[in-house]
Amino acid sequence: MVEFLEYFVQTFVSIFVIVDCVGATVLYLPLISKFSEKQKKNIIFMSIIVAAGTLFVMSFIGLHILNYLGIKIYSLKIAGGILLFIIAMEMLLGFDSRTKHSRHEHLSAMQAKEIAITPLAIPFLTGPGSITAGIILFNGAESIVGVAAFVLGILAVFAISYLVLVESQRVYKRLGVTGVKVITRIMGLLISALAIQLISNGISELAVVIVSLI
Repeated sequence: MVEFLEYFVQTFVSIFVIVDCVGATVLYLPLISKFSEKQKKNIIFMSIIVAAGTLFVMSFIGLHILNYLGIKIYSLKIAGGILLFIIAMEMLLGFDSRTKHSRHEHLSAMQAKEIAITPLAIPFLTGPGSITAGIILFNGAESIVGVAAFVLGILAVFAISYLVLVESQRVYKRLGVTGVKVITRIMGLLISALAIQLISNGISELAVVIVSLI
């Protein structure tokens, strides 16, 4: 039970701060404003399903892809930590994250029929940062209990994300621009700490390998 709770909390917090569903309301609102309330809910529901499904698939098969390419998990931790740190700095400094979307993707999505898939699901919710974290967390689960905690942790993240996005208009009005910015900065701070921890773990594992070869 302790193992389950610990890994559930670790997975939930890590993925939740990277997904940043509260901050995503600022991106969602302009894209879905022209649709009816029913259409908005359908778009958000589809984007959540696609985002969660993509994250699960990439988390489950990610290590196999890395092994095929000859990439070690410690290399992913270091690279992923650097990527997350860049995202964190963008959030802390108030820049639009270029790792989540570009202006071209934003504009083309306005005209696309499958707006729920791109850019709402990918890369707004499930982007490089969350995929990297998902692969590392899934492969860090040492038992079926850990895997179950990982799955439920991600499901909890996207369940909350759905509720926040459905009520995004109200959330945005209640928090205001300042409130959303404050939450985004806090998320950025947490992500930066996670990034440093990943880099530290990756370097430690790399050092062990180097020492064993000497």
